[in-house]
Amino acid sequence: MNAIVNLSRFKKCCCYCYKDVTDGVFVCTCGFSLCSVHKQIHFYKAGCFEVLEVKDFGDERGVEVRSEVLGEEEVLDATNKLKVLADHNYFEGITQENDEIMCSHGCSTNTGNLNIGEMCKIKCEKCDIRSRLWICISCGYVGCGRKQYGVEGEGHARMHYEKEGHNLFVLVESLGMKNVEVFCYLCDSRVMSEYDMFDRIVRIRFKGQNAIDAIDDIYVRIDYSGQIEVSDANNHKIADESVEEEVDGPYIGIGNFGNTCYISSVLQMLGYVVSYEDVDTEMHFEVCHAKNPLECLFCQLMRVFGRMKQSVKESKGSRILIEELVNLVCINMPMFERHTQQDAHEFLVLLMEQIAEAECLYLIPQITSLLNFEICMKVECTGCDEVCMTNEKIPVICTIMNENIRKAVYVFFDDDVWKCECGGEKRRKKRIMRLPKYMAVQVGRYVYDRGDFKKIKDKIGIRSLVLEKHMDNVYGDNECEVSKDHEYRVVGCINHTGLHLGSGHYTWWVYNEKGCKLIDDTKIVECNVEILEDGYIFLLR
Repeated sequence: MNAIVNLSRFKKCCCYCYKDVTDGVFVCTCGFSLCSVHKQIHFYKAGCFEVLEVKDFGDERGVEVRSEVLGEEEVLDATNKLKVLADHNYFEGITQENDEIMCSHGCSTNTGNLNIGEMCKIKCEKCDIRSRLWICISCGYVGCGRKQYGVEGEGHARMHYEKEGHNLFVLVESLGMKNVEVFCYLCDSRVMSEYDMFDRIVRIRFKGQNAIDAIDDIYVRIDYSGQIEVSDANNHKIADESVEEEVDGPYIGIGNFGNTCYISSVLQMLGYVVSYEDVDTEMHFEVCHAKNPLECLFCQLMRVFGRMKQSVKESKGSRILIEELVNLVCINMPMFERHTQQDAHEFLVLLMEQIAEAECLYLIPQITSLLNFEICMKVECTGCDEVCMTNEKIPVICTIMNENIRKAVYVFFDDDVWKCECGGEKRRKKRIMRLPKYMAVQVGRYVYDRGDFKKIKDKIGIRSLVLEKHMDNVYGDNECEVSKDHEYRVVGCINHTGLHLGSGHYTWWVYNEKGCKLIDDTKIVECNVEILEDGYIFLLR
């Protein structure tokens, strides 16, 4: 069997969509998992064929494997291995390189029980840092994280590993969440783990010598008193009075893989736009030449958008995992490093650039046109009578903080005035040539002061706005696709909790006549609409 199919590539979900083993997947000679809809697309590109059909019935029958090309013993061997993969691979399948991995080193001196005392008093044992702390599961040592811009950290956790050889650490702040973050210095990666919040037991996945056939897990109870509160450098509020009970809905949560919430929140916003518009997310699969869909950024991007679109159509939410897409983001946009929090606005702009390039090559359907302002920039000088006109497409309006969205956007379109070399006055006017159906607005919540960026915590009103006075048909034709009296209203926003762009937590919020919903990585809950006033990037329609 090993000569025909490599099960190390097996995933519980189709590589082109999120149909999984409960629906039934097919495994090809490449080792990829494929659904009945997408298997022929892949077979044609890769020149491979179907080897296994895998279905998890979820009852006493368990995982059933069929094959028309393998013998009875080979099918039995495949069944046994796939049962283990389906059971232990709780994210989506055997992880690729640079993903969260199954630790192969373990922890020889773990006592099984640790107590770090009162959360309000905990700090690094070598300095006074109280945020982004890591606890060693071998001895209970608490140290700060590595040095990185915008985040407190002196690297004392790593120094402890280098001195004592203790390789496994748990992020203290994650003990108040549903999923803990565990890092192994020997693996140099986040490693697979599970967390029982009620018993406060962390279970770390450990891969033994025989890989799939022998798995020994490490259990450690980390006890503490008090509640995990908001910290200065990572102001992620665990308990929020504005959050109510979880609700069903057409939206999906995106699992967080360690500081990837900035990616998830941007995908949620763009996915919202795609879900309610006539965007064919299947089109890319037909024209893409990649034999491995897990190595194509747009295969995985359309995979995520397609699942979101399906969720809205069926009015049925769920949770998806995007480790393949995160990996490709880091490869195609290396400025976004793994395990490091980044600015959601910066990621949104650069992702839109990638999407626009693919649109020009007809690799994906039009998405940026739903968000792009077409603006004429006209510069005139009163002294030398110089006139210059250029057209630009702007996917995101960046403006200063103001008392409400309307005034913030109007400030963006105000004229800019400066002195010309001739002694006259130059004036730049921005006039809208085309209004998009959706408007993305980033408000400047950060100011540079005394060598550091500081956050503006002021509320911003979510008033509707009309842009008629900023429209100007300078070419004398009628290119504007949206009427001049079109009124934009807030339909969602990306919110950032925390004092620094390089830390904290990003979430996506949806707003309509039925109220406001928080779509986080593991939950969808109804919330008070006032939370939108803390928004960072707004989506208007």
